[in-house]
Amino acid sequence: PSMLAMSRAALDGATLLRSVHRALRYRVLERRVRRLESENALLAGRDGGLIGQSDSLRSVLQVIGKIAPSSSPALILGETGAGKELLAREIHSKSGRTGDFVAVNAASLGENLFEAELFGYEPGAFTGAKGRKLGLVEVADGGTLFLDEIGDLLPQVQARLLRFLDDGRFRRVGGLREVETDVRIVTATNRDLESF
Repeated sequence: PSMLAMSRAALDGATLLRSVHRALRYRVLERRVRRLESENALLAGRDGGLIGQSDSLRSVLQVIGKIAPSSSPALILGETGAGKELLAREIHSKSGRTGDFVAVNAASLGENLFEAELFGYEPGAFTGAKGRKLGLVEVADGGTLFLDEIGDLLPQVQARLLRFLDDGRFRRVGGLREVETDVRIVTATNRDLESF
């Protein structure tokens, strides 16, 4: 056989081998796509963001289904990293509220910033307050405000929050008139609040 015939045979063999490899890879990928589409269809059929089948999760989802339609404040207790914010988001998503879900680590605000961040402020309320700033309560109007680590707030700060929870009204820092909002407050902590 001539060199040309041998190189054509090698080329045809290499081409055939590449084609077989491509076909096998295509078949594997096709199976993966079908499996993922099937899993996606199962997940899409769920109403909510929490995924699981344990009895304890089903129990938690039942409680969420009962409390979500209410406008009453909710408290979520659990260890750090247990997914308290996910539960708060699930409460919001099932609540029918059309406003935003706004999350904040309440302990990070500190006593001095708490009122300004939560309730906003008017121009001139303090040095550097040049314009009106809406607080998180107004930003979340019509939605849910999630206050994480509420157990770490100082008692005097908790009293200010309690005043707002009582009737949904507040004054911006430096403001004269009361502002009313329709916001659902969901709080969470990893602390044992009964031991306080």
